[in-house]
Amino acid sequence: MKADDRKCRQPDDEAVDDRLGRRTADVELLDRPPVNGKAGRCRRKTRSAEGENVDEVGDYVASELAPYLSSGAIEHRRALVLGIRRSAGRWTISSSDDQELVADIVVIAVSHPAPALPKALLPVLSHPKLVSDPTKAGAFEVIASADRVLIVGNGLTSADVVAALGGRGHYGPIISISRRGLRSRGHPAVVQDPYGDFVSEPITRASELLRHIRQALHAARQQGLDWHPVLDAVRAQGQQIWQALPVVERQRIARLARPYWDAHRFRIAPQVETVLDQAVESGTLGILAASIA
Repeated sequence: MKADDRKCRQPDDEAVDDRLGRRTADVELLDRPPVNGKAGRCRRKTRSAEGENVDEVGDYVASELAPYLSSGAIEHRRALVLGIRRSAGRWTISSSDDQELVADIVVIAVSHPAPALPKALLPVLSHPKLVSDPTKAGAFEVIASADRVLIVGNGLTSADVVAALGGRGHYGPIISISRRGLRSRGHPAVVQDPYGDFVSEPITRASELLRHIRQALHAARQQGLDWHPVLDAVRAQGQQIWQALPVVERQRIARLARPYWDAHRFRIAPQVETVLDQAVESGTLGILAASIA
């Protein structure tokens, strides 16, 4: 589970309620049970359309969808999509249940898959010191305080792992690897308004976009700002920026710049970033550019 997934934000909840056609009444944040001494998943109490209390967000959403499922307006099938093709202005989807569906519009709405080991690590799958899913309760109990630890990946979950081990009193050396040796950056201690204009004059080349961002970063520093408001402006204007770019330039950005964007876009809490900074400074944590061979 990523750090941002653990935050329970009431405005986000209300936005979901609005998209379902109504605003939820009686929203209440509940205490979150600890997992490995850390905050667990987020829960909330709300009322369904029938007025009954529902303790879990999933149960609430299910209660809202239930009338549509029972009426047949929504049909839920559990199957693997094997192929999709376009013909005569419509889509035909073939699935693992040996059925074909015809649709006017197709929406791809997938979430992250469950944690899976890289193929190179499958030979040590049964090793007692291997933690294949750090989100499971008690996952770190097999790690002794002085153990040397290798973390494969430098994203949000990696930051959570370092912070969780530190909270358990772990003091052994930790090496965290990713292909480019980048790690997630933190949220600012003080929120700043977005800074920069990337849409008034349409940008049509990836190199031109990068140059504009660097110029905005330089101007922001001269005004005593850091990089956060500049990247926030890029994010806020992202749809217009993307629409102005030809497909080949979008592909170039996705291939070359996305890892750097992700490291700055998907941020960790300032407190967690401080833990990582201190671990790097003390030599406890080493972050390397590497991959499993």
